[in-house]
Amino acid sequence: MPPLTVADLVLIVAGAGLAIAGLRTIRFERGAFGRSLQGASVLSATERRLVSSLSTPTRMSVGVVLLVTGYHLIVWALPTHYTEVRVPRERWYVLVTIALLWVGGSIVLDRRHRGHADQPPHTGERG
Repeated sequence: MPPLTVADLVLIVAGAGLAIAGLRTIRFERGAFGRSLQGASVLSATERRLVSSLSTPTRMSVGVVLLVTGYHLIVWALPTHYTEVRVPRERWYVLVTIALLWVGGSIVLDRRHRGHADQPPHTGERG
């Protein structure tokens, strides 16, 4: 195995950070440590505000996207024979585009659903 360069180490550290953030998002969503998201003392005020503004499916989507993106950053730093389960490094834009569309679409659907939830139900009466 050739020695790791500084760029490879940066990819590994950034990937590990994203993967841990993704796992943390998924784990807290599933009620880890027996606490609700709102009462979790380990979350900062900003994290609680962000988490409370998103639906459960969107929070899970964000967690999965962070986890998958972190995984790819890590495997891009490793020799190709370690795993074939990866988006090729030169196609990074495909990974980023899919991640943005996935999370963006989930947020749009959240807002659309929230907008419909604020409206009174349609009774079918004309008037």
